[in-house]
Amino acid sequence: MTILKNTYFWVMTLILLAVVVLSGLRIIPPMYATYQENQQTIADRKAELDKQQKFLDAVNAVKQDEASLNDLYTQAQTALPISNGSESLMLQLDGLLKELAIDATIDVPLAVDNTDDQATAQNQLEVSINGDIGYNKARSLISRLKTFARWNKIKGFSIAKSTTGFTTSVNFLAYFKPGRVPEFSGDSNIMDKAAQVFDSLRSYTTVPDSTTEGTYGRSNPFSL
Repeated sequence: MTILKNTYFWVMTLILLAVVVLSGLRIIPPMYATYQENQQTIADRKAELDKQQKFLDAVNAVKQDEASLNDLYTQAQTALPISNGSESLMLQLDGLLKELAIDATIDVPLAVDNTDDQATAQNQLEVSINGDIGYNKARSLISRLKTFARWNKIKGFSIAKSTTGFTTSVNFLAYFKPGRVPEFSGDSNIMDKAAQVFDSLRSYTTVPDSTTEGTYGRSNPFSL
């Protein structure tokens, strides 16, 4: 009788254990999966918060040096404006030629011809400088264009001796990039990187700010 009772007890115990194990196998995996998903969500949220904090720290660091930021922004807009910037380019080239004591004609289109290649034409101006320019001054001009405030690329150069001196022509492309100004990337080193790019470029004039001084009623709106 004791053996039967013990057998019955162990059978019931095994059945109960089997039920518990089977129930656990059905319940525990989904619960563990949910736990894992929650942990991943927490980790993702924490990473996003860390990213946003770094972005805010970078913004605050940039804002602390607002003067340098404004200077770099002006340099960037001069180097690669979002419009063709024909007027400011003309002023810059005029200042460059005056510094080199070069008397020449500057040909800068005020509008871009989109008939040939619209995608290319919308991003560059074809500029030419023509005049009686000696070889040494022509070399100096080309050298200065390499560090000119407006990003450019020399297309051609010709010089020929004439009865009055030299007939010289320098042709190059001045670039711009239509579209909106890109948003701040959050790079904390953006100021240093920008300075490395733009500090080597040289400006030869200060473009008047029409938003503050205006040009109405002036005989020559481009005069300084």
